[in-house]
Amino acid sequence: MSRYFLKRLRIEGFRGVNNQGNPLDISFKSDAVNSVFAVNGIGKSSIFESLYYIISGTIPKLDDLKAHERPQDYYCNRFHSGNKAVIEVELEPDDGGSVVSIKVERDGAGNRTVTSPSGHTDPEGFLETLNEAFALLDYRTFSRFIEESPLERGRTFSALLGLSKYSDCRQALQVVSDTRAMNTDLDLKVLATQIAGTQRAVQQALAALRSNFDKVTGKPLEDVDKLDQYATEVSEALGNVELLKEHLDGKALNDIDFDAIKEAIKTAEGGEKRKELEAAISDITALEALRAHDPQAICIEQKKIKTLIAERDVLLAATRGDLFEKLYSAAQDVVGSDVWANDNKCPLCESSFEKSISAHITHQLSQYAETAAKAKQLDELWEGSAWRDCLSGHEIAKVLGVDTVDRILSRLDTRMKSGEVTEAEVTDAVTRTCELMTLVPKLLEKAVERKTKLEAELPASLVQLTEQVEYGRQFKDALLSYQHSQTEEAEQQARLDIRERWKTFISKASSKFSAAEASLSKAKINDIDAEYKSMYKDIMQVGDVVPDLQRADDKEDLNVELSDFHGQRKLSARALLSESYRNALAISVFLAAAMKHSGAPRFVVLDDVTSSFDAGHQFYLMELIRTKLQHTQNNNGLQFIILSHDGLLEKYFDTKGGTGDWHHNKLQGSPPMGDILHQSQGADRLKLRVKNLLSAGQISEAEPIVRQYLEYKLQQIIRKVNIPVPLDFAIKDTNKMVSNCLDAIKVAIDLHQRAGTLVLEAKQVQDVLNSHIPIIVSNWVSHYATGGSSSFSAPVLNGVITSIEDMSECFKYDDTSSSPVARRWYRSLSDK
Repeated sequence: MSRYFLKRLRIEGFRGVNNQGNPLDISFKSDAVNSVFAVNGIGKSSIFESLYYIISGTIPKLDDLKAHERPQDYYCNRFHSGNKAVIEVELEPDDGGSVVSIKVERDGAGNRTVTSPSGHTDPEGFLETLNEAFALLDYRTFSRFIEESPLERGRTFSALLGLSKYSDCRQALQVVSDTRAMNTDLDLKVLATQIAGTQRAVQQALAALRSNFDKVTGKPLEDVDKLDQYATEVSEALGNVELLKEHLDGKALNDIDFDAIKEAIKTAEGGEKRKELEAAISDITALEALRAHDPQAICIEQKKIKTLIAERDVLLAATRGDLFEKLYSAAQDVVGSDVWANDNKCPLCESSFEKSISAHITHQLSQYAETAAKAKQLDELWEGSAWRDCLSGHEIAKVLGVDTVDRILSRLDTRMKSGEVTEAEVTDAVTRTCELMTLVPKLLEKAVERKTKLEAELPASLVQLTEQVEYGRQFKDALLSYQHSQTEEAEQQARLDIRERWKTFISKASSKFSAAEASLSKAKINDIDAEYKSMYKDIMQVGDVVPDLQRADDKEDLNVELSDFHGQRKLSARALLSESYRNALAISVFLAAAMKHSGAPRFVVLDDVTSSFDAGHQFYLMELIRTKLQHTQNNNGLQFIILSHDGLLEKYFDTKGGTGDWHHNKLQGSPPMGDILHQSQGADRLKLRVKNLLSAGQISEAEPIVRQYLEYKLQQIIRKVNIPVPLDFAIKDTNKMVSNCLDAIKVAIDLHQRAGTLVLEAKQVQDVLNSHIPIIVSNWVSHYATGGSSSFSAPVLNGVITSIEDMSECFKYDDTSSSPVARRWYRSLSDK
């Protein structure tokens, strides 16, 4: 797979870069370290943000803004008349393929358009391949790495190692495999409760089948797998009666019309007493079914429900009612949105808090959530309870004759479901259930007496026949109930089994994936262990402080320890290391991981990563990058682009900028209204830009470019003729860079004059010292460098440009040894 170097970047109208009609244009080399220097406020951060935006479509600094701050209004430069940002990058493949050019435009409405001037078929997809965690690194990234929690650090590191998708998948699996979430989402408890209720119905139907089969046939029902056979036996037993043959002959039990049989008996032998006997038998059957409820089990359930209500009430007492819950929920919506920026102020009364208002709201809402969970537990217990079945059966039983207006189950169901049922209501329900259950034995005794009396008064044949028919009908009903309940239980169990299998599968998958992800991450950490420790040692020049990354076995946590701290072992890096040491550790880890990466970007952009370093450690880091990590120095090396405003580094950049393995750019300008340019954009281009601006009367816009042109030309003289400069040359006041250069030139000329080695012609020396330098000092340095208040004029600035051009010529000679004669720079002030 091709990997890509960053070859060129063009910016117009984005963030601090205005450059209307004249884009900031920076080229980078793949075989050298690239540096871009600018003092604060000149646009260096805009370069980093432009790369971040073109690759990821966002800017972290703006992402942190609240909605009411309208972050979308700050992508385009606010002084660009077109209110449009254009960023274009060119990327060069490391395998010699064609350069890929991608252009991203953003208008004032926030619309982003991605195209490819080079003709790439999927520019958006191509940019996505560049979106790797190591490609764009800034000071905030490094400083947060140590300060983050072990969990967040572990996730950040996963992205750095190219394992972000694995980390995301692990998190997703952990969410869906959470036991509590699965039980709720999959309704496992609800299904289990439904199955328990259905199983009770099966057992009740089976008990009725056994009882009625014995009463019809005089035989026990021994094998529930032979119910069809037993149904046939019931039909045959009833069919032996001559009176019933025409109603039963050749019919299965389910096809028998028992109402028609009853009418036939009534017609044949007639009488209200027979009907009363039938009713008595029916009542006895119903009462015996009611008596089958287990009072002890019901009592245990009632105690559990009362306990849950008491626990719920304790939780409820810690809250302040529904209105406050709505208030807290609304407040959470407000503080969680982008419209509320102050987390220490109440959004309702705007009072100030010492602690986080969002944390307070979350705590309050958690109490409501715990109360709701307890209420749900209460409803689930009630819904599947034997007590509810018992109360339901008693209230709808005709034999008890409970009037509809006196039934409490419906209201109790509603109260239980809402979670608002009180202990008093439950106590009343317990009392009512006991009252109904107490009625059953008395009514059963009376029904048996009535049946016995009627049997004595009716002919034996009629009594027996009536009983057999009624028991046959009850067997039929019980059989239908049993079959229906079994089918329902099987369906419910199948649904539960599928969900339980899913629960088992996803739990095992989560566990195995987590273990595999942890193992892979550990392997990656081990793979860079020696590299990051070596880099850390090279940067900080210490051998008795050894960092160590430790990945937890069962979590994503990444701990940072010191395996050696001046002889002591396994100590906290965060507690002991100063800021520069912590950041050096983070940089070492990130760069070691980047060197092992094989993603599409083969470049690393570092923005102000040495802010906490002293000069020595900055030097060691730069040398590490230049000599060991940069492409061409290392077969697996990367292209490095270093952005900095640190004056300590500028001297280093200037020193290395003239060598083959370092490519340096320096930004100057007047953002956000004016242009930002760099010296590598060419002296002629700078000069032409100044001339055009002065011609248009835009003197304030021309001033910083004049300064940039002066500094470029003076430093060009210094480099070309090898004029020595002081060690602190680059870190002096940047406003005095022109005077610093002039001073260095004057000192060098004076030194060679005194030594008698000056190669310049007398007129050249006279023009430099007596004409050009005084003109530049009087017309530029005395105003700009000293902060003078008087404004420039176009003729004065044009005169400065002419003087520096003429001064530059004083350090050249006509080489007559070639044909035609060539104008060349002196090798030094003492040699052609």
